[in-house]
Amino acid sequence: MRAVRQLNLLLCALGLSACQRCSDERKPAPKAVPLPTELDVPLSKGLTLPAREQRDSATGIGLPPACRIALPLHALSIGSRDVVFTSTRRQLSRLAILERSTDPVASAVYDFATGAAAPSPWLDASAPPPADFFADQWAYGMTRVAEGSVTAAAFWRAEAGAAFRVAGDQLQIADVACSDEDCAMLTTIARNTKAPGATLTWLSKPGSVDVAPEGDSDWEPLGILQVEADRGRAKVALHAPTRLQTWTVAAEGAALERSIDTPHGVYDAVQAARVLVLSPGLPPTKPCQEGGFPIQVHADGEKRAPIRASGPPDGVIARALGRGSVVAWVAPASCRLIEQRIVGLALLDAEGRQVGSTMTVTEAKGFALASDGSRLALWLRTREHIVHLTAECSL
Repeated sequence: MRAVRQLNLLLCALGLSACQRCSDERKPAPKAVPLPTELDVPLSKGLTLPAREQRDSATGIGLPPACRIALPLHALSIGSRDVVFTSTRRQLSRLAILERSTDPVASAVYDFATGAAAPSPWLDASAPPPADFFADQWAYGMTRVAEGSVTAAAFWRAEAGAAFRVAGDQLQIADVACSDEDCAMLTTIARNTKAPGATLTWLSKPGSVDVAPEGDSDWEPLGILQVEADRGRAKVALHAPTRLQTWTVAAEGAALERSIDTPHGVYDAVQAARVLVLSPGLPPTKPCQEGGFPIQVHADGEKRAPIRASGPPDGVIARALGRGSVVAWVAPASCRLIEQRIVGLALLDAEGRQVGSTMTVTEAKGFALASDGSRLALWLRTREHIVHLTAECSL
């Protein structure tokens, strides 16, 4: 979700023209670029992974009392291998893993429930392709240059190939989200000239819908909050440097729901019983302070008491959990132990208020998080392993 924002910040730092807003008078005349019909997707030749280990104890791992860990746990012995990984929102057993230390890089989608591995199109070590789980396989968002600076975006599945849906100047994919019926893709706005806003397209429906906020802010897509494929509707979030907006997008157009002040940026947003937005409570560059770092919670635009992380987080992920949500992050263990990283976790109820206290899950370099109903899955990158656990949580 944040790859688009990071790229634009880099372009601005370099003073490139992609960061400059063109007036309507300066925009070139519209030019139709035909969408490609095929997408050649190279797959990794496979990542060699060790046999999974079974652990009959969760010693050293902490979750809130409302969550009951399911045993056994499973782990992969990675040692010092330079690996990164990502999960989809709701799939509790499958993880995409990429090893950066190989040449070329190697990746796979690994199922911790069965020990089976499948080919993966994740070949760019800087960021995984946006993906979600649909029809018993991963549905990826992929791009291909169509002409000049015009880029086309497609849904891609291993068994179904590519379905190109939209094209635009310097188009980038922010998110892919699926329900049981269909998948939606959120991109930067599909225009002939790069502009603020976003475009939503569907896997199984023709056409696209633009989300174009008014004003001069540099609005960019953050993510898809909700997919209601049976109603042809989705809820999305866009962000500017100090604000976030949520929109409902349907075939007839896009309607603004809510605008929220986020003066220090935004981490993540999730649709539970309410729309919950997680943002830094202080400038993220502020030096570490004793007493923790505040992660501000907004529930339908109303501020709740902040979650206290042990230090400024390197990453924050929120997932719906029952009618509430689960929030996890990785951060310094303390101001005196900046190099030591821990994964923290908090539960929020349907009103966006914290349930119980913040938990330190374990010391870990990174994590991935998924949820389905009242169940959650965590993957933890410990010193020499990727540990996978699932838990049933009652809010």
